[in-house]
Amino acid sequence: MNRVYKKDCESYCEYTLPDYMGDVKKILCVNASAIPSGKFVGDGEVEFSGIVNYDILYSDSEGKLTRLAASSDYDLTVPADTERYVDSLAEPCILNVSTRLTGPRKLIAKAVVTNTATVCTQDSVETAGTAFAEGREPEVAKRRVSFGTLSFLNSPEREYAEEAERLAATTPDQIEIVATSGAVRIFESTPVENGVNVKGEIVITAIMRTDAEGLFAIKKNIPFDETVTFEAADSDMQTLFDGYLTSVTAGLAEDGEDTVVTVNAIAELFGVVGKSSECEIITDAYLKDGKSEAVYEDYTYCELLDMRTSEEGVSVSVPRTDIGCEYIRNILTLSADVRSLEKKTTDSGIELSGEIAFCGVACEINDDNSVGYIPIKHSFEFEEN
Repeated sequence: MNRVYKKDCESYCEYTLPDYMGDVKKILCVNASAIPSGKFVGDGEVEFSGIVNYDILYSDSEGKLTRLAASSDYDLTVPADTERYVDSLAEPCILNVSTRLTGPRKLIAKAVVTNTATVCTQDSVETAGTAFAEGREPEVAKRRVSFGTLSFLNSPEREYAEEAERLAATTPDQIEIVATSGAVRIFESTPVENGVNVKGEIVITAIMRTDAEGLFAIKKNIPFDETVTFEAADSDMQTLFDGYLTSVTAGLAEDGEDTVVTVNAIAELFGVVGKSSECEIITDAYLKDGKSEAVYEDYTYCELLDMRTSEEGVSVSVPRTDIGCEYIRNILTLSADVRSLEKKTTDSGIELSGEIAFCGVACEINDDNSVGYIPIKHSFEFEEN
């Protein structure tokens, strides 16, 4: 039996800038990601814990674009019948994130994390009474039913590192790495012998600065082909996988007269493996030649119909006036998060609706030809079937 709970929790931290960073003049963009770290099965409940990583871009007192990183913990509990408990999984999603300055070098970061937790328990059927006493055979009514079972898998952390860019006639001391971000994309997951083969890519973006070119961005896609171990895997199983990055960085190395930019990421994959099985159950039993004291208890079961992933594109248009800047030179960074996701079953499938929040930083040229930075923050509703 699978029970699904949706529960919100808050994560909160206070952060003081180190001495080598400039004072905060204006916060431009705040991205947050929730990373699960563990679970604990207690008396009548399951406790899930994790970390929220904040990636903050701000303009300092000298007008320079600067990045800082902070983190905070979160935890929540959901009820569970620990005697029948089999396994559980919580998928966290950032519902809302906010920051507030409490001084030129201090800020408070807070995130609301919504978790979709699935708890799997094992059911059993028991009989009682004297229907089978004295060797008398009862008449029985039977039928076949299908029921679904789920297993939750996690891969160990895996490090990926590749060369992303080669900057000609430039030394590392002429380059500053302002910010680095990344994400995991899953293309397909297939059951194989003793596991699940997962294919996808890690997308890493780094914002850099040189005196000659100013700010610019580089992007690197690192493909991967991993097998997550699962001894009970077979070809009839359905799989649904995702992944997250626990660390993403960029580095510089001198190579002759050039500088090589390398990107580095530590990723972990997690997923659900499901299967539907059939069994024959007795729905009723009775004796023709006597009274029976037999009783039976009805029970419920869930059949697994389908699990799949699909990519859907959402296009939006934002006028320059809504951004608040008519002299945008380029968009330095832009990311989107799905928030407040709702699911509804219809005759034609499953309807997904919610909100997509865009967050980024644009570069503008001021009247005196100096460079300024403008935050981009907009939310749009979406609906997919």
